[in-house]
Amino acid sequence: LDNYGTELGKQKSNRILTISENHMESISKTLDSIRELRVRTIRSNIIDAIENAIKEVTIPETINLTKSYKDHPLYCNFDMYHMTQVIANLITNAIDAINCGSNKDAYIKITVDTSNEWIYISIKDNGIGIPKKNQKKIFTPYFSTKSKQSNWGMGLSYAFRVITSHYGYLRIKSKPGEYTNVEILLPMAK
Repeated sequence: LDNYGTELGKQKSNRILTISENHMESISKTLDSIRELRVRTIRSNIIDAIENAIKEVTIPETINLTKSYKDHPLYCNFDMYHMTQVIANLITNAIDAINCGSNKDAYIKITVDTSNEWIYISIKDNGIGIPKKNQKKIFTPYFSTKSKQSNWGMGLSYAFRVITSHYGYLRIKSKPGEYTNVEILLPMAK
């Protein structure tokens, strides 16, 4: 930066530094998720994890985010950090899917419902969907339908590991060109 020479040179140098820092952060997050997953569960409000995740993600103004929570607060045993990261990851995937299409009425809908023993979380978007040929591979580490420059293919694999480590279930329903719905079931705290 000391030898940038011109204002344009300084801008380009700063841009390179920003890109490098973003890549280093992405690599660091990927390496953290590859390591052995250690969850520390405590009784917490799942709505707090969802709201924290929404705050972490920049949702474009062109996307309508709706939330439907049956109960608030809603307690279960989970690791706040990992659950927040999973939900943020799923919202980011929804944004990416919407941005890949040309939908004027773009939306992400987050629904939380309960039964006697389970908490149901749904994150649905009307983005491009997932092609049928890829639907069986999406939880495989390093598999991605996105560019490898900005994506390492760890997000859904990580989400699956976190949810199953909480004795929960993760399922994705998708219709290419119409929607993707990520469904999570977590056992309710007794």
